[in-house]
Amino acid sequence: MAAKNILELIAEYASSGQTGTVMVVFVDNSMGRFYFTAGVLVTARYRSKEGDEALKLASGLDINNVRLHENADLVRSSQLIDPGSVIVPTAADAPSPVAPAAPAPRMASAASSANGIGLSHVAKASLSDLLADYLGPVASVIMADLPANANADQALDMLSREISDSQMATRFVRDARRILQGI
Repeated sequence: MAAKNILELIAEYASSGQTGTVMVVFVDNSMGRFYFTAGVLVTARYRSKEGDEALKLASGLDINNVRLHENADLVRSSQLIDPGSVIVPTAADAPSPVAPAAPAPRMASAASSANGIGLSHVAKASLSDLLADYLGPVASVIMADLPANANADQALDMLSREISDSQMATRFVRDARRILQGI
């Protein structure tokens, strides 16, 4: 796709009527996921935000790369986007400049626990390696999207949502818990 920003990309998919997950890599190497059903943007995930908040953060960034995954079951966000809130530019409209979002905070190097303390570097590296077994090299980008204070339960919940096959997602959580218990 030759889209320059996310609003132009939404316009292209709206006219195409496609269903699936659009994985977008922006020029700052951050990654967003935009979920379409019959050309309608249903929800979005960018950094640690979902729905309208994610769309607002990503709307001012230029796109580097786009890939459509024709797989409707990848929509696993509870934050839906109000279709009336998305203003899609026409050919005569120029997108308004928006300052790029600040980089997402990295996870703290505290010990892994279920009581709200962020994951340790060892735990993050182990989870990243395991997630890569399921999703490939995009795992490191997804790991970077985790909130800094995510505990083990929160991290596993967020990471398992990235795996489209529910049986594989369950297997990932089981394997990850075993790994984290050994750390």
